[in-house]
Amino acid sequence: MLSERLAKANQTIDVEGYETFGDLVDDASRNGDAAARFHLGELYRDGNVVKKCIEEAIYWFDLAAQAGHQSALAEGERLKGI
Repeated sequence: MLSERLAKANQTIDVEGYETFGDLVDDASRNGDAAARFHLGELYRDGNVVKKCIEEAIYWFDLAAQAGHQSALAEGERLKGI
């Protein structure tokens, strides 16, 4: 539902530099920010703010790695079992 998505976007998060989940998603998707992409991977990996989803975590870690985030590369490979 749209109302649920809007509520989640406005949910405050404990990620340095970001006030809401929506701010983080915006930087990760629209601006291609490697750190924001990495943080989204962490949120999906751990099930914080969003439902835990390893596939979604790997997606965001891979995007972060493509943007040059070194820790994301290692974490994505670890989750894939490489």
